[in-house]
Amino acid sequence: MKQVQQLIVILVVAPISLIAIGPLGMYVGTDISNLIFWIQDQVGWLTVVIMAILMPLFVMYGIHKVFYPVFINTMVSPGYETLVLVAMLASRPPI
Repeated sequence: MKQVQQLIVILVVAPISLIAIGPLGMYVGTDISNLIFWIQDQVGWLTVVIMAILMPLFVMYGIHKVFYPVFINTMVSPGYETLVLVAMLASRPPI
């Protein structure tokens, strides 16, 4: 009986996750990324501070993966990255 309950939970939760939560996460991630780049355009030095403060929260919820295409693109185009990787390094606690 327990396996049937687990199967029913998976059959209910999987479509909800794929149809509602997945696209919602994409839109929230895109909005966060756009907000960070807007802040960088306005006040560049403050962006790294904000990212370093929020990076543990981003990592905890998996939102940090939104920035992967961004820093890969900046590593290719100008050849260096000054926002995401610097903020990730600055947010690490000392060992």
